[in-house]
Amino acid sequence: MAEQYSHRDDARYKLTAAYAKPVLENGRGLMYPSVQLRGGMNAAISAAAFDEHFEVVWTEVLHVTNYYGYGVYDVGTRRFSCDFEKDGTILWDSKKRFDLQRSAHGDFQICQDIEGWRVRKAN
Repeated sequence: MAEQYSHRDDARYKLTAAYAKPVLENGRGLMYPSVQLRGGMNAAISAAAFDEHFEVVWTEVLHVTNYYGYGVYDVGTRRFSCDFEKDGTILWDSKKRFDLQRSAHGDFQICQDIEGWRVRKAN
């Protein structure tokens, strides 16, 4: 199915949309290849599934200063926070920080236990 997602073809869009609809409606998600950038990945998940299964551990506001093509950018961080109110409000002026390192796969790993923000279930 991933091969179907990687084409710029309106006819194939109908097939992938038909596949994605029940997956997302059943609270699951999809990862599929980027059409724009070979080797890139996209993720799609419903808001309800995100709220139930994900935790926000940090947020950044970035400024793109240069684009070189092929998904390569120069960026600067304008704002950063890893501190949130219980309702999800971002505490931009917080001094709270944590250490990150990259894994062998290029993704970030947080070096200590931190508590992020999750949508709290109503009692």
